[in-house]
Amino acid sequence: MVAQPVRKQRMPQNVSEEEAYSLERTLAKNIKMFREIHGMTQEDVARAIGSSLSAVSKWESAVMVPRPEWLASLAKLYDIPVGYLFGVEESKKKNKRKKKG
Repeated sequence: MVAQPVRKQRMPQNVSEEEAYSLERTLAKNIKMFREIHGMTQEDVARAIGSSLSAVSKWESAVMVPRPEWLASLAKLYDIPVGYLFGVEESKKKNKRKKKG
């Protein structure tokens, strides 16, 4: 499996370039954050999921977006839902808190 260049992936028509860029940056930031939370190096992550150090580095710098299989591997490694990598689950929890309060 090879990481895909960010700009060559197709986004749904209803997603603006700004939204896509924001999502890509959030993904990159969260991939790095979860790696650091688990006390791992990029090399540790690459070895654990069977990827390359170069790919992990590119994911964290938003040069490339991981393919779905790699996202699943990262989520499994960190024992989190894939949505956490995109910040989706966190946003849903915040919205639920706002509705209750």
